[in-house]
Amino acid sequence: MFEKWTKYYSDLGKIKSSLLIDMGYYNNQYEMFEKYKDRNPELQDNQVPEWFSYGGDFKRSDCKDIEIMSFTGKSKVPVKVEFDVLKFYDQSMKLIDVTAQFGSAARKLFKENMETGEYSYLLVYSPDEYRDKSYINKYGYNNFDFSVLKESQKIKDVVKASGVKGTKKCTRFGKTAIVFKTLDDLKSVMLRLDSSVKSYQMI
Repeated sequence: MFEKWTKYYSDLGKIKSSLLIDMGYYNNQYEMFEKYKDRNPELQDNQVPEWFSYGGDFKRSDCKDIEIMSFTGKSKVPVKVEFDVLKFYDQSMKLIDVTAQFGSAARKLFKENMETGEYSYLLVYSPDEYRDKSYINKYGYNNFDFSVLKESQKIKDVVKASGVKGTKKCTRFGKTAIVFKTLDDLKSVMLRLDSSVKSYQMI
């Protein structure tokens, strides 16, 4: 059972940072990034500060019992802050999952556009370099510097040929993430991609 405790912070930002540690966010992030680092080379050198790994004090089921109170000015009477800790937990853990499986470009668009409900579908295109095994050394480490890659001309041409409007894109480490409002828009791009190679993923 979740043990009652009280902590004091100067602002909500510091509370969120503390919650991430206490909910084991960074432990989970490290484990997930390690699991999918071959798929997303930018995660290979993922490091978590040692003091971040001391978390895991509470589980998802504990979130409903956490209240955030504010003391305004000289008042000693606490006022409850409308902050949904359970929602914050779910969003944070989902972002780890999205980043680990699909990369940092997908994380950015998911957080900024899909969580708001403005867009419903996300496609991630991986350029040819991600399927080139010659970059992998005998220790399983990918030696290629993916950070130098820009948006692939292939995905630029596909999106242009599809005629789809109103999308948003983000490219990081060569991977291009694209969000769509409708399934038809997604299909218009997806069906123009080469299905013989694993060049894309969808959320």
